[in-house]
Amino acid sequence: MTSEARSARWDEVRPLLDRFAQNLPTAATVWFMMPDGSYYSTAKGGLTDQSLRDRAYFPKLIAGQEVLGELVISKSTGQRSIIVAAPVFASGKVVAAVGVSVDAVKLAGVVDSSMTLPENAYFYALDANAKVTLHRYQARTFKTVSEIGNESLGDAFKKVMHKDRGGFNYSLNDKKMTSIFRKSELLGWYFFIARQCK
Repeated sequence: MTSEARSARWDEVRPLLDRFAQNLPTAATVWFMMPDGSYYSTAKGGLTDQSLRDRAYFPKLIAGQEVLGELVISKSTGQRSIIVAAPVFASGKVVAAVGVSVDAVKLAGVVDSSMTLPENAYFYALDANAKVTLHRYQARTFKTVSEIGNESLGDAFKKVMHKDRGGFNYSLNDKKMTSIFRKSELLGWYFFIARQCK
């Protein structure tokens, strides 16, 4: 919404984005994308030598839609990242986009430490395809439930994920688990709190 962003000039918008990046509570890269897919990054201090044109979310931004919760391997950092981005309009057309690539592993750590759950309980989130977006165990991040457990477990999760909220019991690695979940209307993700049964 700022005149700096609508100028579509990096030198104009950079001070705002640098300040924004410094105030984020977790490791994240803030970027400013041009309509051709080229982009500037606060982490790199300017124009990168890469393009976001091949990203699945690129057509959405160019069409004027927000992007919330896309999962990617960051081109800037190589980390598993969650994308949140918005198009910038000037004179009725998209002239740029502002985005944030949030380090998924570090974000999961922030969430886990702030929840102070009991030792035998933990939090995780899945996207609509039962892919892990956030998890205490970083090796599980960006894997599907089927890859972590097996195909039948993945199918079982998908069956309960048509509800907005509920409870779900399952087995993982010979451990009986019980969980509650709720769907985020904003992201379309499912947030779970699970604990091992005695």
